[in-house]
Amino acid sequence: MLTYDFMDESTINQLIESNFRNPVMTDIISDPHLMYEIVRRGLPFTEKDFHTVWDTAIFDSAWKYFQDGTKVVEQRLENGEVELNLIVETTKENVERVSSLNFPNVRHVDNLRGNMGIADQRAYMVYLFHQKSDLPDQTLFSNNSDLVKRQVGLFNKLWDIGIPLAVRRRELEISNQPKYQRMITNINEFKDELDYAIEQSRKELLIFSSLRSLNRFFINRNNLDKIRSVLKRGVSVKILTDETDETFSRQILDLNLQNKNNPIEFHYGKNLCCFNEMVVLADGKHVLQTKHQQNGKIFALSSNEDHTILVQEVLFEKYWNEISSLNAKIN
Repeated sequence: MLTYDFMDESTINQLIESNFRNPVMTDIISDPHLMYEIVRRGLPFTEKDFHTVWDTAIFDSAWKYFQDGTKVVEQRLENGEVELNLIVETTKENVERVSSLNFPNVRHVDNLRGNMGIADQRAYMVYLFHQKSDLPDQTLFSNNSDLVKRQVGLFNKLWDIGIPLAVRRRELEISNQPKYQRMITNINEFKDELDYAIEQSRKELLIFSSLRSLNRFFINRNNLDKIRSVLKRGVSVKILTDETDETFSRQILDLNLQNKNNPIEFHYGKNLCCFNEMVVLADGKHVLQTKHQQNGKIFALSSNEDHTILVQEVLFEKYWNEISSLNAKIN
C-alpha cells in the first residue's frame, strides 16, 4: 500500500543526507519550486548514476528553471564522479538545446509522453503536468524499493528502443532536405552511412547481399551490436544472401537466441548467384547500395529518392519470395 507523508524541511534534510535512503516514503509534492530545490540539493549526494526521461514538457521546464542543476551534473560527469543516461524527445524545436548539453549518453524516443528521474536506482520522481504550464502541477516522489525497481525496468525498456542523439540530429537534418542521391567512395563515409541506416530504422530493416560483401562491409562487432539493439526495439530485420557459412550462421543463431520475441528472418540461396553487392533498406525511406570492387575500393550510393528505394524493395521481394519457395532458410 502506498503511504503519503507530508514532506517538511526536516524530512527533506533526512532524505538528502541519507542519499534518499531514509525515511522510506511515497509523497506528492505540490510546489514545483520545492521539487526543483530537492533535486538541486540532492545532486551532490548522488553516488553512482542518474537515469532520466524528459518529454518536451519537462525538458522545457528544466531548461528554464534548472540550468544551475544541469551545470552541476555536467561538472560531475566531467569529473567522472557519476554516470547519466538521458532519454529525451528531440524535435526540430529543441534539437539545438538538447545538443548543447554536455551529456555523453543521450537517446531519443518518438512521441515520448511522460518523464522520470531516478537517482542511484534508489529513488525517483515523476513530474505531472495537468495543464499547459512551464512548471509541473505535482511531483510524485518515492524511494520505495518495489516502486523504484518498476521505474528502472521501464527506463531500461525505453533505453533499448531509443536511438542515439547523433542519429536523431542527422534524421532531422535530412528531413529538411530535398530528395537526394549521394555517391560515396570513402570507406569511413560509407561506414557512417551504414551506421545511420541501421540505427535510424524504426520498423523494418532489409539487407540483401553477397556473403562476400557482408563479410567485407558488415560483419563486425559494431554492426552486430547495432542489429541487436534494433531487434530489442522491435524492428523487423530480414537478411538475404547468396550463401552462408558456419561463422555467419552462428552469428544469426546467437542473435536470435538473445531476441526470441523478434528474431532475424534469414534466407539464402543460389538465386542470388553473381550478386556482387550489398543493399540496405531502412523503413522504405533510405537505401544504401554498394558494389564489391576488385581493386579493394568502394563505390556506394545513398539515397532517399522514392523511385530508387522502390526499385530495390521490388528486387528484395522478388528474391525473397523465390528463395522462400525453395525453403532455403535458417530458423
